[in-house]
Amino acid sequence: MTGTNFTLRPYIMALMLVTLGASAFSYAQTDELKDEKFRLAGFATFAYAKLLDSSEGAIGNLDSTGEGDYRDFNKLGLRLDVDLDDKLSFATQILASGNGERTNTADYTPNFDWIYATYRVMPNLSVSVGRTTVPLFMYSDYLDTSYAYQWLVAPSSVYSSSGNIKSSEGIRVNWIADMGGAWSSDLTVWTGHTDEYIEDLSTDFTLENNVGIAWEVEHEWLTLRWVYSQGNSSASDSPELNTIGESINTGLESLTVIGAPVGADVTTLDAYQDVLWEDDKASFSGLGLALDFEHVFFVSELTRIKLHDSTAVADTLDSWYAMIGTRVPGNVSLSLTFSGDKNNTNGDDIAENLAGDMIAAFGDGTGGILDQSLAAIAQGTGDAINDIQFQKRKNITFSTRWDFHHSASLKFEYLRAIEQNNPGGDKRKPSAFMVGMDMVF
Repeated sequence: MTGTNFTLRPYIMALMLVTLGASAFSYAQTDELKDEKFRLAGFATFAYAKLLDSSEGAIGNLDSTGEGDYRDFNKLGLRLDVDLDDKLSFATQILASGNGERTNTADYTPNFDWIYATYRVMPNLSVSVGRTTVPLFMYSDYLDTSYAYQWLVAPSSVYSSSGNIKSSEGIRVNWIADMGGAWSSDLTVWTGHTDEYIEDLSTDFTLENNVGIAWEVEHEWLTLRWVYSQGNSSASDSPELNTIGESINTGLESLTVIGAPVGADVTTLDAYQDVLWEDDKASFSGLGLALDFEHVFFVSELTRIKLHDSTAVADTLDSWYAMIGTRVPGNVSLSLTFSGDKNNTNGDDIAENLAGDMIAAFGDGTGGILDQSLAAIAQGTGDAINDIQFQKRKNITFSTRWDFHHSASLKFEYLRAIEQNNPGGDKRKPSAFMVGMDMVF
């Protein structure tokens, strides 16, 4: 097969799937089947975004040059559900995004978000196998379908904190129950393997032996949600982490003139191995709350990501958002969203451990210039790690939504952030606006 054919394969696959779904859907309608065997649905977003002051830096994925962005937030999704009778069904979704960097592919390259089969053991109990969604958030099941919520883009403080993790290869069990008194319960348990590209780290991320549980309880106008997940994570090819190792070895080489061993390899040190992100236990926990009083609504989520066994990245990242909104006449809704995130740096601890190991391995133990120089290299490494890990951000977003059509909405958003990218550094206050249209079909 030629390179050209290989490049076109994803597009051909997508076209085949759409054609199959459309044909089957038409067949079902023609025969007037009581229960549709095939269901094809889709969504699309077309958006424009622009920074208002490029000198303050970027917000999220916006172009830091200040040029308007006509493409990165555009997307097309197609979903096919097939009822195979006898309690068995199949579902798949394809997404093509204008920003290929999110998946490390060319722009508008179709990718399978999920593809799985479901067997309904009982009316309220089902088991799914394949590539399924990971229900980490309140909007996980329709995160890319922004028509389903108030914003054009879900709050980055929470929804970008876990990178691009959206799916898991494995098993998912879902149990829906009536708790009585207008209370209902939706419990999901899953286990599997995740292998996805993380745009923020510019690396492939893997999560082995991942297990999780998500529980959502509803009562008329109230929704409560809790989730916990853990697994063994790896991202050893991150450019940031590789740079740390290279800078340490460069520093050691510069010290050969004062006695450091030639060809000293810092990768053999325990403190350096702790910096690597390989098969380290990671956990995710979250709480969600939603209130809907018809004319007034409120949604909030709080999440924590913790890396237990490695000092590669900040050991804890706390993220949150809270949105309050109102629905006014004319199918218009207005909202304010406050959000933020903060992580704990551990570069100073890394520097202390690394200094001890380097002096023991390469120093002379006298406290002289060689030992002092090794300690300085370790501290410089710790400072660099602090800069990489440090994140402190608060955002405010004003959003408007007009449902001008039964299948489409127009949205406008103004975003303002206060960000600090390194300890003791200046705070940036970038602002931007976005306007776009969401559709479902």
